[in-house]
Amino acid sequence: MHQTNSYTDSASTTATDDAPVMGKAITQPNYAMAMMPEDVEEIHTAHAHDEQSSSADSPTAKHREKEHPKGDQLDPLICWYNLVAKPVPRKQWETNPKAMTAVNNELEKLRKADNGRGTWDEGIVKEYWDIQKEAKEKLDKTGIHTHFGSLFDLCVVKHSELEEAKHKYKGRVVFGGHRIHDEHGLAAEFPEQGSGASFLSASKLCDAVALLPGCKGHQSDAPSAYIQSKFGTVMRGAYIVTWVELPRSQWPKSWIAAGHRRPCCQLRLSLYGHPMSGKYWENHFTEKLKSVGFEPITGWECLFKHSDLKLILSVYVDDFKLVGRAENMETGWKLMESSGLVLDPPDPLGDYLGCGQFPINLDPQEALRRL
Repeated sequence: MHQTNSYTDSASTTATDDAPVMGKAITQPNYAMAMMPEDVEEIHTAHAHDEQSSSADSPTAKHREKEHPKGDQLDPLICWYNLVAKPVPRKQWETNPKAMTAVNNELEKLRKADNGRGTWDEGIVKEYWDIQKEAKEKLDKTGIHTHFGSLFDLCVVKHSELEEAKHKYKGRVVFGGHRIHDEHGLAAEFPEQGSGASFLSASKLCDAVALLPGCKGHQSDAPSAYIQSKFGTVMRGAYIVTWVELPRSQWPKSWIAAGHRRPCCQLRLSLYGHPMSGKYWENHFTEKLKSVGFEPITGWECLFKHSDLKLILSVYVDDFKLVGRAENMETGWKLMESSGLVLDPPDPLGDYLGCGQFPINLDPQEALRRL
């Protein structure tokens, strides 16, 4: 990525203040994508010409999104916007059949998670005020807090810059991590713990191992990774119950018929959005991997080895990358599946963390030249 910023400092004084006042004018980055050198030079020339024309014709800079045609994916001044899914307002997705289907499918998936027991327990439903009263009494007796939160249903559309036939709607139901409170309505407190960092250098290490004689590499995804783990997995200390409220549009008909006003149910699985969900998922897959012979590599987070099978495993959230002895690869994946981890069928190494990979053949002279 190449970007330029220019800074101009100027000092001035006023009649009432002898101290100089520093002003800083900042020119925004010209563009945000990788380009060939000749393209960079062309953009610089065009940008300089626009600045001269703008300063001569008008003191106000042109609005680049209005000046450039929409949908031009190759225009480096606007194409980086296309990398972001576009949020769809509720009033729109509630009247769009495709969007509604995407949201309902996501909700149904969460309700059926963990062999039908659900991400949250709709079998026990209580009114918010009743739970709050019980939670205060529990705190007085045990000193253990109770947390309350809300779920949000969202919809985004991918490829919104293209024609409508290529739009893809994605529904999401997430925990509102920005608004969690205890039984007294105070902001909830969490331990100073977070999920481990998976280093890009670990991924490159795996790439190198996969290229060694007699070795190969595969990668796989863990679908719906967070909700594979129970809420509070392998955490020390007292378990803090978390009650959640669902959007009214997603209430079961039985709740409405029963006359509920603020129904709540307990959160069972590590739903995306909760501040500790990432840590619970990491605890979950670490525990499962260790149970089948994988050991954490000292000094590296989310990097494991299997000494007997001569395999190395890198985990980045839901991306699993396994490399090592070719004859042991299948056994390694089967061990992970037997531990209870749910993984997609493994594929040969390809796109991983934004880096594309493909095999090439180098003759000895070219290899020496590159070295």
